[in-house]
Amino acid sequence: MKKHWLAFLLCTPFFFTHSANAVSDADKIKARAYVFAAEDEFNNKNYESALTGLEKAEQIMGEKIAPILVLEIKTRYELAQYEQVNKLLEKFFTVQSTSAMQKEVSPYLIKNEEKLAQAEAARLKIEEARRPLVNSILNSMVTIPAGSFMMGCSPSDSGCDNNEMRRHRVNIHSFKMLETEVTWDMYQPCIDAGVCNRAHDSGWGKGSRPVIHVSYTDIVEDYIPWLNALTGLTFRLPSEAEWEYAARAGSTTGYSWGNAKGSNNANCADCGSRWDFKQTAPVKSFRPNAFGLYDMHGNVWEWTADYWNDDYYGAPDDGSSWLRGDGSRRVLRGGSWLLGQRTVRVSSRREDGVAYRLGHYGFRLAQD
Repeated sequence: MKKHWLAFLLCTPFFFTHSANAVSDADKIKARAYVFAAEDEFNNKNYESALTGLEKAEQIMGEKIAPILVLEIKTRYELAQYEQVNKLLEKFFTVQSTSAMQKEVSPYLIKNEEKLAQAEAARLKIEEARRPLVNSILNSMVTIPAGSFMMGCSPSDSGCDNNEMRRHRVNIHSFKMLETEVTWDMYQPCIDAGVCNRAHDSGWGKGSRPVIHVSYTDIVEDYIPWLNALTGLTFRLPSEAEWEYAARAGSTTGYSWGNAKGSNNANCADCGSRWDFKQTAPVKSFRPNAFGLYDMHGNVWEWTADYWNDDYYGAPDDGSSWLRGDGSRRVLRGGSWLLGQRTVRVSSRREDGVAYRLGHYGFRLAQD
């Protein structure tokens, strides 16, 4: 089989005479062998291996001579490293080369410019999509004032479970919380970006409904890191104590509006709304609490950062996440459209495994 032009060049005096550094002939032969092997790796589409060989040749030669540059340009182009290709092209035209090399490289001037233009267009498209998302989230963050409250079963609440005990005082620093559950409009861009798993909406529609079928792991390993990188800000899940403090909004009753469930105050299996026991409701379908937060009762269970513990004995009193106990299971709060009014009480708790995705699990964001 006829060898590529580069193989011929490596066997000519060019490789030995076009170097500004003092390199022994023995080392030049060794460098030539690395480049020759890199050419074979390139032809076999082992691009990372090709770059390793070129790096070794460059270390020996002390510089990127033209044969190294030609092959590195081609290799990095195949790896879609277009910015680096651009720098290498600039370098290539400052070193001595042959007409054959120039002929080999010239098409990459045009091809790489096209790729850079496409990348810039994609960046602008992402930026265009990013702006309304960022604005939507930032404009929906509510400042929760600092304060102190009694966490756990309300004194007048006869429906408490043992896991809502013991009632204990917690001091809360001011923080911010998203006024609604995270909606599909806020989550879908992460799916479109190829970062978040393709959650499904159970056929109920997306838009302003809360995102569902998202696990704790999906949120903390994919969505929140993506959102933080996108915005340059730091979002997180609320602690369980922060969640209950924000849900109570100064109240001491079973629900933020009183001890009686009333009718059409929330979306649960028997709350008197048109979505009861059927599906999620669009966010802001019910009145907000005194802090301006919507759907802290019902609609979807909301993941918090805390490990699951069967009661509050030993829980922190400073509002921080309780990260002792079973870290494979996390706390959810708020109740959902699927279960009855007892589960949407302000102190009601639930736990589940970090990988579980269900049609009545969602979340909301917090920020320091």
